[in-house]
Amino acid sequence: MFSRPMGHLEDDLPFRVEHWDAAGARLEQTLSASADLKLGRAAFAEAVRQRPAQRIVLRHKTRVIDEHNKCVRGLH
Repeated sequence: MFSRPMGHLEDDLPFRVEHWDAAGARLEQTLSASADLKLGRAAFAEAVRQRPAQRIVLRHKTRVIDEHNKCVRGLH
């Protein structure tokens, strides 16, 4: 069995649920990381349920898949 060096977490768990500040400028916390889109979507839905007033983002690496309380530049 081959082991991979530390630091490849993004490759192994590319789906992230993140809590961002209201302006969308700063990542406050990574709430979940998973290897599976279905788990990522479930974690996103639960994060939105638990934090309805927060800006929550579901990503696959750098691509945004879904957002809750999306900020619009110049309006937030």
